[in-house]
Amino acid sequence: MKVERFEVFLIGKLIWLVLNWKIVRIITIYFFVKKGIALSPYKLYTTFRSYMFEFRTAVEKSDFNFLEEIIEISEKYHKSDKK
Repeated sequence: MKVERFEVFLIGKLIWLVLNWKIVRIITIYFFVKKGIALSPYKLYTTFRSYMFEFRTAVEKSDFNFLEEIIEISEKYHKSDKK
């Protein structure tokens, strides 16, 4: 593999990671401010990974309806565990 190709691949992965982190952070802050619920970023990110295909198509079509489903799931399954 050429160095340039690897650099483009790496930059693409980093952009993908930052986008996912930003969305997870926004959802976490939303739940904490609006509902007083602390969400686990790890649990939320794990669920978000399963919606990776929907996210890619949403970016292409500018249609982010799947985020509503993740928000509904989050209140029930992504609460932060007290340790």
